[in-house]
Amino acid sequence: MGKFIAGVILTLIALFVGSYIYVHYGFMNLSAAAPYNPAEVFYVRGMLDKWAERNAPNTPNPVQPTDVNLIDGVKLYKQNCAVCHGSPQNPVAQVGRGLYPHAPQFMKDPPTDMTEGMIYVITKDGVARTGMPSWGDILNDTDIWKLTAFLKRMDKLPPAVDNEWKTFPLSAPLAPAPAGTGQSSPPETQRH
Repeated sequence: MGKFIAGVILTLIALFVGSYIYVHYGFMNLSAAAPYNPAEVFYVRGMLDKWAERNAPNTPNPVQPTDVNLIDGVKLYKQNCAVCHGSPQNPVAQVGRGLYPHAPQFMKDPPTDMTEGMIYVITKDGVARTGMPSWGDILNDTDIWKLTAFLKRMDKLPPAVDNEWKTFPLSAPLAPAPAGTGQSSPPETQRH
């Protein structure tokens, strides 16, 4: 029995050392153009949804889905998100398709199946080891909630909001404010 336990321990040590060498010395392909590794896809599938469910705020969206708030969400999306997630004018965003993993293309698959809390936490905190940044230090909470309200309803917008969504370029830019200010900044002071 002792030899069996020693064999298991040695096997685990060999796997750890082999994994370390594989990753640390650059044998693991980190290219964004590389095909997906099936083991990685299997392991990660569903992880984001479970993380978002666990970390989503338990409170409802404090921003009402009025036309004005949804239009503000449209403008924020066009300025900050469309380059990776697509828009009516550019349904497949090539920047988002160049990320690893690919950014979801919301013209094809809107995030309407997620709760607003899940959309909020993903937007605010970002997603590690992807191209999704944390917007919590760039946008204030009110703007993140406006963006969340838009994303949750993007497949069934009221007519005025849908018109703004399908109009390009923006009719009146809404620049994000520094986090926590509760106000939008004039476009000329915006820094990214």
